[in-house]
Amino acid sequence: MGRGFRWQALCAVGATAATLLAGPAAAAARPAPDSFRSAPGLHPPPLRVNTYPGRHASGLFFLAPFSSNSEPPVGQPGALIANGAGEPVWFHPAPAGEEITDFRAQRYRGQPVLTWWQGRIAVTPRLTNLPVGSPEPGARFYVYSNRYQPLFTVSAPAGWTADLHEFLITPRNTALFLAARTVPANLTPYGGPAHGELEDFAIQEVSLPEGKLLYQWDLLEHIPLSQAQTKVPKNGIWDPYHANSVQEVGETLVLSVRNTWAVYGISRKTGQVVWQVGGKGSTFQLPPRGRFFWQHDARLHGTSLLSLFDDGCCNITAHGLENPEHPARGLVLSLNFKTHRAKVVAAYPHRPPLYVPSQGNVQFLAGGNRLIGWGQLPYTTELTAKGKLLLELALPAPDESYRSFRLPWTGQPNGPVSLVVARRGRRLMAFVSWNGATAVRSYALYGGPAKRKLHRLRVVAKRSFQTTITIYHRARLYQVLALDGKGKVIGRSKLVGG
Repeated sequence: MGRGFRWQALCAVGATAATLLAGPAAAAARPAPDSFRSAPGLHPPPLRVNTYPGRHASGLFFLAPFSSNSEPPVGQPGALIANGAGEPVWFHPAPAGEEITDFRAQRYRGQPVLTWWQGRIAVTPRLTNLPVGSPEPGARFYVYSNRYQPLFTVSAPAGWTADLHEFLITPRNTALFLAARTVPANLTPYGGPAHGELEDFAIQEVSLPEGKLLYQWDLLEHIPLSQAQTKVPKNGIWDPYHANSVQEVGETLVLSVRNTWAVYGISRKTGQVVWQVGGKGSTFQLPPRGRFFWQHDARLHGTSLLSLFDDGCCNITAHGLENPEHPARGLVLSLNFKTHRAKVVAAYPHRPPLYVPSQGNVQFLAGGNRLIGWGQLPYTTELTAKGKLLLELALPAPDESYRSFRLPWTGQPNGPVSLVVARRGRRLMAFVSWNGATAVRSYALYGGPAKRKLHRLRVVAKRSFQTTITIYHRARLYQVLALDGKGKVIGRSKLVGG
């Protein structure tokens, strides 16, 4: 691979793709973040959704927008749930200076919960001595209830740092995740210094909510450093592994390691690598069309179907990026464990092609569709199993989401409905929202001279994250009631003066 295909060039590729997808007008100006009179502290990036004929999956979109380059994101980074039209359902801004990744809905003790990683990522321009894309110390995982209340946080024990790539709640109600740390190492066999450092990764399992370490599998103890596709840098910490997904399938752990171009099947009982797809030590023969590079999000479906996001790009260094091997794609392989051969079942490239330096995922949706998150580039697509495009969701550049999911979710906020009464021009308006409420179908506006003398003024359908109601009858006090599809009251605002 030749030098010179640098980060700026990849951003230019992304900008070109954005122009092709959204049109010149959309690419001409940086859009403003969403803003709401009823929720002044929330500024999520606006989403654009294009839909095409076909049977779409149900569920809401789960994104975690942030920016990994020197240009600030559009709006706030954070955790975002959006509906099929791209309208926000729930938005949780990340604290200043931190990012959120791997945001999704899971189940804990039979109840729906939200989970995500939160911390600082070693990215431009905040490069530390850690390799690009590494978690900074202090990172942790969050678990929230479906009333959007924090249940507990989880940190990586035993001197490790919670890694931003994976956090899974197991059927045993434990947490399985990836963790990272730097360790001293003699790197002379690999062209580095005798007193060098490398970034090691581990699979960890802890009890919940206590966080007691139950299991650990250290990559440095099991995967030879000779399998690394990255070279030891002249200065700084070597990143030979960069593990980015783990999955539990019976007694096998399926692990994706970006910088070895390989997916490993690990015996949980013995700790041995029992099979490997891709990379220098592959136990499966891959056809030329099945070779993948710098991959993310490997998942085994059933006993033999392996999906992954094939970035096809790039060797990330402290000085830029090397040439891509090929455009990014979703990839599905069939593994024959008797013949140790793999064949391509499906490949899902983007049209037009995208060169994706990092991140990305492939989700198998109920009903057979596929959802592909394009990682560092701001797109999410839904396709049929045969690759027919059904939907494209776009964040505004330079925003990105490490992964994208489409998942069922029902949320009931713990706080009151938000109501602001203010003038818009000559009209008096009620601005109403309820961050995270999924069952609201309409709002009933009440007004009157006193708390016990309110009467119904209007009922309007919920139209988007924020619903505006024109007030035709002046009153001293106003209140809004949130109604479900049967007209049942499921929430109310505080009293607001007119």
